[in-house]
Amino acid sequence: MAVSIEWKELLPWAGTFVAAAVASLIWLARRKKEAKEFRDAESCLRNGQYLDCIRHLSKADEKWAFNVANSTPKTIVRDFDRLIAIVEMITDAAAKSGISLDSEEFLKLLKEARGIASDKSHYKFGTFTLKKEFAAKAGQLASDISEHRSDFRAKYSKLLA
Repeated sequence: MAVSIEWKELLPWAGTFVAAAVASLIWLARRKKEAKEFRDAESCLRNGQYLDCIRHLSKADEKWAFNVANSTPKTIVRDFDRLIAIVEMITDAAAKSGISLDSEEFLKLLKEARGIASDKSHYKFGTFTLKKEFAAKAGQLASDISEHRSDFRAKYSKLLA
């Protein structure tokens, strides 16, 4: 028995596939720009150019986003690790330039969210879906992180003005 599929049957699905491909490409481009800015910031930090380092890291922070193409606990943890590294490096560069940036609470929230994402016991068996109690905590953390991230951006943006 042969299966026959006509193109017009596939057309409704084409938009879904194109949208997924476009979202993946956009994330990939942003990730590449973020990585470049992070490398440039590391170079500036090594050379003692602290404000330039913060400038590059601010661009990396703007480009940072969760991996929408492959959203698994493992990639979420990697995404949090990248954001934690950016925040720590901004704080370090500011400290080396003689300016104190308070990022302790923000980093604590990021590490707590990373902990939830990295613990396999927090997920429903065989899925990437958080259990109800952890999903509620992750939602609250996401809100708090967003608020602290905005505050942190405002603080280091003053250094660049």
